[in-house]
Parts: sequence; structure tokens; C-alpha cells
Amino acid sequence: MTVYTKYSSKILLFGEHTVNRGSNALAIPYPTFGGEWAYSLDFSQQQNLSAFATYLENLQQEGILQAELDLTAFRAELAKGLYFNANIPMGYGLGSSGALCAAVYDRFCKNKMERTESERYAELRSALAQLECFFHGASSATDVLVAYLNQPLIIRGNGLVETVTLPKNPTLTFFLLDTETVRSAGTWVKYFLQRCEKADFKTDVVTKLVWYNNEVIANFLNAQWDTFFENITDISHLQINQLAEMTPPAFHQIWQESLKEKNYRLKLCGAGGGGFILGITFDWQQTQLELSTYKLLKVNTN
Repeated sequence: MTVYTKYSSKILLFGEHTVNRGSNALAIPYPTFGGEWAYSLDFSQQQNLSAFATYLENLQQEGILQAELDLTAFRAELAKGLYFNANIPMGYGLGSSGALCAAVYDRFCKNKMERTESERYAELRSALAQLECFFHGASSATDVLVAYLNQPLIIRGNGLVETVTLPKNPTLTFFLLDTETVRSAGTWVKYFLQRCEKADFKTDVVTKLVWYNNEVIANFLNAQWDTFFENITDISHLQINQLAEMTPPAFHQIWQESLKEKNYRLKLCGAGGGGFILGITFDWQQTQLELSTYKLLKVNTN
């Protein structure tokens, strides 16, 4: 497998959907997958880059494009065969569009914010979110920020963005469970936002998820492992019982089983609807045995 280190994929450990409803979110680079710029005379490899350029040009003409992008140069490079060469699986929740947006910003922004300007991260987040809206309709910019900064990040409900140091725990393992189902993130972002318009959903689901996500992030960063797993369990319960349609039906049974006597927990990874499911365990060897019929990828956070 070719390893791309320029613009890494990302994993949103906590805060999926609720980051757009005021909760904190914690995301990390996942360098197993990534991308970088390349050239080819096979223009089909550019995929939707031309349409993306048109979207950016329209924003610029309206005077609302936040990033000062050199779109003339972008068009010229596209004419030469520029494309984004990546091995990030699309529709899997690993930030394929985020890595691309980070690459566009990094290469074509005239006055880009440097990665060391932490006091401007909130401003940077707003500019990058506008770019990624082309792909998802709404964006927290988490994917783009992680790809651009290449560091673990906490995005707070008040909009502040901070780099963080992950705690060490040799027995804690995050893993990805492959549903082998491609999904559109925009479809599920829209679905969740539509459900948020209902008062009972906001009270019974969103409010609780926001609280649990904030708590579990604090537990994780402070190495409060018992409470951490309790809150992970609550998130897992809530998601499979209230948001079951956001997980392929073939995985409902093992998700429910994991909440009974299993030593692992499952939760949405990004927008949901397919792609990867995120798993958490304190016994990786046993979990591998229990899920031996599924495709698993270990995530290194230590």
C-alpha cells in the first residue's frame, strides 16, 4: 500500500454530528490513508475538481469567499492535469474531502494561516468549513483542520480549536470496523439536521449526546478510564436505539450484542450510514477473536 503523508485522513473519535450542535469534538490524524498532489494526462482522475473550482469561483465573484485563493492558478494547474492522488476510501468517514480541501488551501491560498498560528485556528476553521460545504452541504471543518494541521485537535462548542496531547494507555484500543458500504456524508448530515428540527429529538437525543460527548472527551483526556467506558456505553446505547437507521442493518445485531457482555463498544464514525464503525476496547486480542469474521483496522493513539 502506498502511504501518503502530505495530507492525512482523519478519525473523529467523539463529536459526530453534535459538533454542529454545540458539543466538543476530538479528532486525530490517521496516516494509514492520505493524499498529495500529482499530475496525469488522464483527466478523469480529477473527478469533481473542476466543479469544485466553479463553486469557489462563484463564491469569489459574490465577494464571500473567506480564503484568498488564487483560482486562476488553480484552473491553470487543472489544465495541466493536476489531480489529488489519494488512497483515502471515499464515503467511509475518514475525511477524503477534508484532505482535498486542505491541499487546495495549502497550495493556492495567497495569505494562508500558518500551522503555528494557534490564536487564529477559529478563523481558519471558518474559512476551511466554507470550502468543504461544497461536498457535504454543511461542515464543521474538523476533517480539513486535521488534514492541514496534522495534529490531534479538540474543537470546543464555543468555536475554539486547540491541539491536544493524547493520553497513553497500553490496553485501550480504538479500531475501525468495515461495513463495506459506501455512503454519502452529506445525506446523513442533512438527515440529522432535519431530525434536529423536532423538539422531542432535540430533548431526548441531541441534548444527551452533547452532554455525553463532552464528558467522554474530558474522561479520555484526563485518563479517567472507568468513567470513560461508562460514557462510551451510554453513547453506544443512544446511537443504536435512537439512530439505528444511521448504521447498516446487517450490523445492528453485533452492535446490540456488544452492549451486553462484550468487552468492546461501537459508535458512529463520522456521519454514519455506512463506511467505518468506530470501536473501542480494553482487550484488543479478545475483540479480534469475537469479530474475526469482520474486517478490522487498528487505530494507534498511543
